[in-house]
Amino acid sequence: GIVVLDLTRLLPGAVATMMLANFGAEGIKVEEPECGDYARSMRPLIDGQGAYYWLTNSGKKSVAINLKHSEGKQVLSRLISSADVLIEGFRPGVMDRLGLGYEEVSRQNPRLIYAAITGYGQEGPRAAHAGHDINYVALGGVLDTLRMGGGLPGVQIADIAGSTHAVIGVLLALRSREKTGRGQMVDIAVLDSLMSLMTVPLAEFASTGELGGKGRLSGRYACYHVYEARDGRKLALGALEEKFWVAFCSAVNREQFIECQFASETQPELIRELSEMFKRKSANEWVEFFRGVDTCITAVRNVADLAQDVHLQARQATVAIERMGPGSVQQVGVIPKLRGTPGQIGAKPPALGEHTLDVMLSLGFSANDIENMALQRVIGLATPRSSS
Repeated sequence: GIVVLDLTRLLPGAVATMMLANFGAEGIKVEEPECGDYARSMRPLIDGQGAYYWLTNSGKKSVAINLKHSEGKQVLSRLISSADVLIEGFRPGVMDRLGLGYEEVSRQNPRLIYAAITGYGQEGPRAAHAGHDINYVALGGVLDTLRMGGGLPGVQIADIAGSTHAVIGVLLALRSREKTGRGQMVDIAVLDSLMSLMTVPLAEFASTGELGGKGRLSGRYACYHVYEARDGRKLALGALEEKFWVAFCSAVNREQFIECQFASETQPELIRELSEMFKRKSANEWVEFFRGVDTCITAVRNVADLAQDVHLQARQATVAIERMGPGSVQQVGVIPKLRGTPGQIGAKPPALGEHTLDVMLSLGFSANDIENMALQRVIGLATPRSSS
């Protein structure tokens, strides 16, 4: 029963609104009629459509509205009047200039939850600055913590952190509305969202006054380290607790290492010896070797491994969805898992403007009004995509 308007482009807003749609919200994606969300055309492609768009917009409707046209603003205004949540991803001030900022729309719909996802938030010295994931992880300290790994993270850490915090903010605001009857502004800065990921480095700095890289989770200890196997694949050892370290050392006949777990002066020697040991077997052989040993050691997986992982399959953390053509692709499953009210992946991502006609009719516009607005390019209409 919750209607969510998605006025975002690219990743953070798309993921947030899809998470809500997975659990039954009616997600209506409002797009510019000519090209829509930039992600539609960004390579790589799946069935001629941008892969990033394909995997982040399931279960939504697409309505194409020209917000630079006065009648287009009126259409969106009517949509907003009946919506529960609006999520936008413009720079601060853009929606105000369109006459659709929070102060304006909250007067016409006091129950509206208005969530704005930006790089740096609605206020502050950087509020108007442009940015992408690489800039946020740089400014947020995350990139510095990865320096020992030798490069950029291969995932959009900041964008997904922003998506998750957007969902949390919307849910908290909806809960508040149940008590007060009023909506509110939810200000999500992607950079802010990274601070929760910096808990351990901040704790270490607060304690020692030194930069990260020296704590127990830094990789400088043999018990919490990544090792290379004979076949070049990696293994991650996370035997932090004494019982896990004891079990590991006993399994590999290195009981003499037990008392040296956190002795700083012996770590280079321990790491060197364990590195030599791990190169004597392949990664799969080591996984099999440790089967039944109560310690924390796992193979380092790549993205191609995820679809074959029996645990992820059992959890449906990744799921196969049908393509427009033959075959299927892997998509993130419904997360989190709710036992009483489980979510589900919705229909395939919509064509640009696929639901404009239906939504306009539901808002009370006549067929003649809709035809005239389409001719004036106020809105964009599209034929629903074939299910074959």
